[in-house]
Amino acid sequence: DGTSVGLQAVKNGEMEATYANNPYLIGQVSVDLALRKACGQDINRTVEMPITEITIDTVDAYMEETAVE
Repeated sequence: DGTSVGLQAVKNGEMEATYANNPYLIGQVSVDLALRKACGQDINRTVEMPITEITIDTVDAYMEETAVE
C-alpha cells in the first residue's frame, strides 16, 4: 500500500509493483457520504476510489512527491 518497505522492494526489483490509496480522499468521500445519508439522500453501497500503481518507472517520482524515504 505504498509503504516504504514496498516502495523499496519495487525500487530494488524484488516486487514488480505496489499500489497506494489516498487516505485524505477516502476520508473526504466518507464524510461526504455520511452527511448525504444523514440528510436522507440515497447513496451507493459501493464507492470506487482511485489507486496509484507504483512501478520501477514511477517509484522515484512517487517517493519524491509523497516524501517517503
